[in-house]
Amino acid sequence: MSECYTKLPELITGDRMFYNCTAFTGLAEYDATDFAKIKTGEQMFYGCENLLEFNYKTEHLTKAKEMFRQCVSLTNIGNYVASHSNISNFSKVTDGHMMFKDCYKLKYFYTDLSSLATSSQMFEGCYELAHFYCSLKSLKESNQMFKDCKKIASCHTNLSSLENGSSMFEDCKDLKTFEADENMDKLIYGQNMFKNCSSL
Repeated sequence: MSECYTKLPELITGDRMFYNCTAFTGLAEYDATDFAKIKTGEQMFYGCENLLEFNYKTEHLTKAKEMFRQCVSLTNIGNYVASHSNISNFSKVTDGHMMFKDCYKLKYFYTDLSSLATSSQMFEGCYELAHFYCSLKSLKESNQMFKDCKKIASCHTNLSSLENGSSMFEDCKDLKTFEADENMDKLIYGQNMFKNCSSL
């Protein structure tokens, strides 16, 4: 299946809905409201190797564990155009464990993660991710969040609630700038947080 000819405006649970649909490229007739009511999307697009982008309204989504894992062609999440600023709003997502793991081509990430609490290995292996500007004010655990993001050059965020930052940026060899809006007063575990960040 390369395209899905349907609309999904009432969908609430999408766990494993398109799991391992390796030829799936997205919904054939694009409508930003297709996932507007979805609350859980764990492993929803896991292994969709031909999915290129995701620009849908998702303001009710809370659970997104492994949602896009191994979407190896995915390049864009969200839309930076001002008129579409509400697209791909992940503002209520609390669990982002491995959400984008091994999305090798993901370059652009424009969305809100202000409710995210746990993000272990969220972007691990996203080799092309270059910049990350997003509030993480609720994040408590970020083990290996950006590990092996070899091209990420700058990170501007808020980590005021972070307790465990173990290996968060390990092996991010191009990271030159890290800027936190507030002090990380709650950080307890920081081992290997910036290990092998040779440009920092």
